[in-house]
Amino acid sequence: MRKEQAFALIAIVLMAIVGTLATVYYNDRHKADIRNTYTDLAPAPKTEDPLSGIDYENDYVVGSDFSTNLPIVILDMPDGEPPISTQKTPGGDFARIEGVEPYVDRQFILIDNTDGLNHPEDAPVISSMMKIKRRGNSSMLYDKAQWTVKFINESGQYRDIDVLGMGREHEWILNGSLADKSLIRNYLAYAISSEIMPNTPDTQFCEVILKTDGQYRYHGVYLLGETIRQGLNRVNISEFNKDRLVNSYIVRRDRFDDEGVMLETYARLNGFTHTYWGIIFPSRKELTDDMIRYTEASLNEVERILYSDDDRTFYGYGDVIDTGSFVDYFLLNEFFTSYDAGNYSTYAYKDLTGKVRMGPVWDFDGTMDNYIVEPAQPSDLGFEIKPWFDRLCEDKEFVKKLSQRYAKLRTGPFSDRHITEKINEAVDHLGGAADRDWKRWDVWYTQVHSSPHIGLPDFENEDGILLHRNAETYDEELYRIRTSLHDHAEAIPQALSDLEHTATRDSGLERWKEWLLAIMLMAILFPAVYVVAKKS
Repeated sequence: MRKEQAFALIAIVLMAIVGTLATVYYNDRHKADIRNTYTDLAPAPKTEDPLSGIDYENDYVVGSDFSTNLPIVILDMPDGEPPISTQKTPGGDFARIEGVEPYVDRQFILIDNTDGLNHPEDAPVISSMMKIKRRGNSSMLYDKAQWTVKFINESGQYRDIDVLGMGREHEWILNGSLADKSLIRNYLAYAISSEIMPNTPDTQFCEVILKTDGQYRYHGVYLLGETIRQGLNRVNISEFNKDRLVNSYIVRRDRFDDEGVMLETYARLNGFTHTYWGIIFPSRKELTDDMIRYTEASLNEVERILYSDDDRTFYGYGDVIDTGSFVDYFLLNEFFTSYDAGNYSTYAYKDLTGKVRMGPVWDFDGTMDNYIVEPAQPSDLGFEIKPWFDRLCEDKEFVKKLSQRYAKLRTGPFSDRHITEKINEAVDHLGGAADRDWKRWDVWYTQVHSSPHIGLPDFENEDGILLHRNAETYDEELYRIRTSLHDHAEAIPQALSDLEHTATRDSGLERWKEWLLAIMLMAILFPAVYVVAKKS
């Protein structure tokens, strides 16, 4: 063997080892560029009477003396609000009501005087025609409706508009669920997520006024924010090209949607989950049969690996999923006790040549001890039983990553100090708006209704003690959030340690075996190659 060939062989072996180490590092490190617009909310100015300007005895009519530091969204609805368009089926899913068109054409007005207070008659920064519909499943029935808004021009084409510095897009949501009377659960969770995961939806607080019969009527505090879509200002992945064999995609795990493109993937077909993956991007309008098959095949590949009983197959999950995004997604939902996630409102995406990533996070109404069925148990984990994560948490190496990442986050975004600062910042920014919203929806916030389910019923614990769960003041609700977050955050490290001890697999040990084999091979080859090279 010539000297050049000998050194070439050594170089190949070294490159293989370095490549293995680099791949592990690339897969496991936190590696996304984080975009964070949740910074420095200005506190609301002090006011003697935050309720002034609203006639609470006369259908909440807004007068000329109404003012707020928050942006004002006026929904001009001379022909009425959008209809209730879905209903629950006997099987527990939600289906569209036949013959009901969910979207109606109305006018959207946004007022935001950056140098002072806002009033309904001020000049708008946005005035646009829109298509608007009620959104949500259970919340479809709430009096305090939530809406999806799509800006259009006079010819009915979609119109991209930059809203409050959140980027140009035509589709937005107004999120103001009666289920979250703290008014800040979604904002807080998104604010923290934006420091950790890419593509977190941007949102801004606002107050919504309905204009009907020529009068302004106060409707409450909302989050005006982004939907989860592909785009430069949303989920920043490659655009769809029908001529390509491989494309990017976004999928959502949720209930069956009779109007969506639902996939029958490996995990569902084999009984590992009861919910469905549905394709969000590409849109149904541009979706091709090839793209449906590609997306289904991509998800099937992940699920066949995760749900494999063969260890060597299972240990290859890092080749198809971005492990770091799965770690962060788990911890964000676990920290905020977001246990609908994993089964519902659960998003994942894959860029053109990348791996499957979890996120963005979505929907935190029922979190932070706001689950209607029972109180959150601070010492317990809940996310380790969710589809895909139920298998990942069988791996000691994955659970170690959870523990290591959590320890790091507890010194920053998850620290008690930072969480307290973010809560106080949001509450101070709302100021009198929280008083106005509570006055508007007081009867819903303070009473427990049977249908739809608003408010938290009393709960009898295992010791027979009756727990009164329904906060009757705004401060009580904020106290529940602060307490539940602190208590659960303190308990998570021990719970993760217990989870690691019960894990039955260890991909880390398997990887060390491969490295050891490579080192042993080097130890054998190098002297032999050296001798050959010296002789030649």
